[in-house]
Amino acid sequence: DDDKVLFTMDLVSGGSLAHVIGDYGPLPPRFVCLLLDQLLSGLATVHAEGVVHRDIKPANILMEATGTGRPHLRLSDFGISMRKGEPRLTETNYVVGTPGYFAPEQMMGAEPDFPADLFAVGLVALYLIQGQKPDSQALVEHFAAHGTPSAPDGIPEPLWQVLAGLLQPDPHARFRTATG
Repeated sequence: DDDKVLFTMDLVSGGSLAHVIGDYGPLPPRFVCLLLDQLLSGLATVHAEGVVHRDIKPANILMEATGTGRPHLRLSDFGISMRKGEPRLTETNYVVGTPGYFAPEQMMGAEPDFPADLFAVGLVALYLIQGQKPDSQALVEHFAAHGTPSAPDGIPEPLWQVLAGLLQPDPHARFRTATG
């Protein structure tokens, strides 16, 4: 009756993907594919409800052990999420989220949209494979100046094609939805 929203979730004991990389370093591409599939599936559900997360980063992706060798991911921290098309509580051109995981259009103050979340997912996947935070600005500049580069060392071509589709600087060239 008071128009307040309360988000709750189960306690997840596995830690965040940031903790996993801190403890174990880069992850094998095959394992990253498994995690990426889960993350995109979960994000598709969020987007189907019209919600833009706006702060996808390794610390906001929790990993829950299942005892099967296939952990279960949970997307967390919806504190700055918003429904697409609803009035913003922040000023126009005011950027919210985590530096280093912004899509280029976010930096320009564009309205929150699903492709910005997908750009961040691509950066998270690179982080998982490389074990360090990607230089998103250098990546965007390279894509803009030279087009899609060939797959970096250690990233299989099919996985790179997915990541390249997520990391296109132009949101109209990027995947439009979490299902492609």
